[in-house]
Amino acid sequence: MSPLKQHPGPRTSLRSEELPQQDNKYAKVIDNEQIIRIAFERSASDGFEALFRLYYEALYSHALRFVYTKEKAEDIVCDVFYDFWKSNSYLSLQSTYRAYLYAAVRNRANTYVRYELKEENNLTDPESPDSTE
Repeated sequence: MSPLKQHPGPRTSLRSEELPQQDNKYAKVIDNEQIIRIAFERSASDGFEALFRLYYEALYSHALRFVYTKEKAEDIVCDVFYDFWKSNSYLSLQSTYRAYLYAAVRNRANTYVRYELKEENNLTDPESPDSTE
């Protein structure tokens, strides 16, 4: 009988002791979000450090797709983390950290791009009331 047939019916989650142990073919699945939540329960600084280490590079790459300059992408990601820390958003977050951070970086980058386009239009449009002569 195969190890999978030993457990009748669908399961939504398995504890590590329920996993079949055959020549270490199966690995324990670790949920990064759960690890970060546990770290935040221990201390806010531990949770924030884990969050930063896990997501900084990916968020930086995400921001870079929008703004095309390394410095501005770094600024956007650092601002998002800073605001996340200062506002204590981690205490009342309803979604995953990943979803929240990616949306925050995307929104901040879009705001920056809109601002830059507006500034560019003001500089190139001589009839604009905001432009200086």
